[in-house]
Amino acid sequence: MESKKTGAVILVCLLLLGCKNISRHDEFRSLKSGEPVPGFTATSRTGKEIRPDFPAGKFFIHFIDDQMGLPCLDLECGKEAEAVVKKKGHLHGAGDGKLAKLFGVKLVSSSPWKFDTSLMVVADEKGRITAIYENAGLKDIDEILKELEL
Repeated sequence: MESKKTGAVILVCLLLLGCKNISRHDEFRSLKSGEPVPGFTATSRTGKEIRPDFPAGKFFIHFIDDQMGLPCLDLECGKEAEAVVKKKGHLHGAGDGKLAKLFGVKLVSSSPWKFDTSLMVVADEKGRITAIYENAGLKDIDEILKELEL
């Protein structure tokens, strides 16, 4: 009986709410674990410079989602970033087509912005990819930090 309830909840989630399952990858399109994060320079909502390995930190989470809007850094991205900052990491978020394309996320619509997926790319202090999560959201950060023992 429990599996029928779980299946029904998943079905309702998928059909009515558009929920997607998070999946972890070693490779996603042009990205591969162990390789550097694509090179970019962006300016956060409050004018701070963002690069794959800047500002300095123990790790980086690069989050691409069509709901993010302008590039953000750490708490500019939302309260979910607190867990990252407490662990001496940084969260870089963006919802623009330029950064999405660099990370291999495809633009489905430009009015309004809509990507084919959301993507969370975790990198070490040197900017090398350690994990890639497709369909992840800010709400998943705590779970991802636990899984990666960060």
